[in-house]
Amino acid sequence: MRSYFFGVFFVLLLLCGCRLNLRDKTHHCGTTPISDSLFVERYLIWTGGATNGDYVSLFITDSTTFRKYITTVGDHYWPDIAVKGDSIIVYLNTYCTPRDSTIIFSLKDLKQKGVWE
Repeated sequence: MRSYFFGVFFVLLLLCGCRLNLRDKTHHCGTTPISDSLFVERYLIWTGGATNGDYVSLFITDSTTFRKYITTVGDHYWPDIAVKGDSIIVYLNTYCTPRDSTIIFSLKDLKQKGVWE
């Protein structure tokens, strides 16, 4: 009986101790255009089932030159993405504080460097 509980505990420890790969691109769940030539790709990295929400990693891409990881979103936070000239501005929002933080990317730099994450 004692070994049974130890086995169950060990399996639970393995399942709960696994880290998420925030840049996993195994399960593509959609693409949203944000301008004529820019898109946000969404990849499901964790599904919480009935008790937790889903976690989705977001990448910005032009589909030919670059794909850049933006952030991972869940139930309590989400981004607003704006394109202004050469800048891609990502506002991260939470329920308590809209536009909690901001990330700015240069479109020119992304295309020159050919970042492909």
